[in-house]
Amino acid sequence: MHDRTQRLGFVDAATCERLLHEALRRQFTQHAPGKYGCTGPLRHGRTAHIRELGSSERDVYQDNLGDFPFFRSFVKSVFDAEQVGKSYWHRLKAGKLIYRHIDCGDYYDRTHRFQLFPRTHSGHVALIDGVEERYASRTLVAFNPGVPHAYENRSTEDCVFLVFDLYPGRYRLP
Repeated sequence: MHDRTQRLGFVDAATCERLLHEALRRQFTQHAPGKYGCTGPLRHGRTAHIRELGSSERDVYQDNLGDFPFFRSFVKSVFDAEQVGKSYWHRLKAGKLIYRHIDCGDYYDRTHRFQLFPRTHSGHVALIDGVEERYASRTLVAFNPGVPHAYENRSTEDCVFLVFDLYPGRYRLP
């Protein structure tokens, strides 16, 4: 279902700042308290959950869409979509990393993943299928979660980025 990871373009600076401001007002907690506890690939980061689903999509662990009105309007205005799957803000502290992993399972076969990097620094590095990527601030990416990926924060600033899933046929690409 997923194509290769590709940059879709840039989101305007004002929108990125409003999205980031909305996220940073929320509590960031350990990313994967259920399945992996503190041993999963994301254990060195913290997350502000927008919507956390189980693999069946019937299990909704957290649904905080009401707390993220600007995120909802962003998805509607950019993708013309109302429904989102798993969605969260991830905060990777300076000097930390997200271990190499793939996201697999039926859920990922039924959704398309996107990432937005609203504000980046030169030390924020994504390792996608063995290739080092550095995303400029405001970069919007269509992401293939089935390829091995990792993230390193080699800078002295936290890296905060948005991850969200949309359902095929229920959105349009920008």
